[in-house]
Amino acid sequence: MKLILILISCCVLFSCSSKDATFGAPFTLKNDQTITVSEAAKPANYDRVIRVEGDCYQVCQTEGCWLVVTDGKQKLHVIIKDKDFAAPMDCGGKKIALEGKVQEQLTTEDDAREYAGQAGKSDAETNAIVGDQRVAVFVATSLEVKQ
Repeated sequence: MKLILILISCCVLFSCSSKDATFGAPFTLKNDQTITVSEAAKPANYDRVIRVEGDCYQVCQTEGCWLVVTDGKQKLHVIIKDKDFAAPMDCGGKKIALEGKVQEQLTTEDDAREYAGQAGKSDAETNAIVGDQRVAVFVATSLEVKQ
């Protein structure tokens, strides 16, 4: 019984360490290949694998299936590729690194308005969206939450 308690205590101690938490596929790009959210949002970086670092502005509080990353200048909507993993719901406000591709996707007016609201757009900007929209979305294959 004491051995079991010791093992459980060790597991708890190691799980509370300040090590970065990684989700999804292993990163293929190195830290020195990291770009900002503003750079990632440029069409020249669409449809190629990139590594982005920024602050998690907002995260889905239902399933962790989307988040918004920002560098303080630009916000980018992030979805998880093929729902292979979920973002931790407590990563809002933390530094994160992502790997994946920015893709322009056709989205409905309702979804475009929702994305705009999630990205912190004003009600006037959100209500000005009419019809289907092409929206830049980061499709993440890897996520690292920095401690």
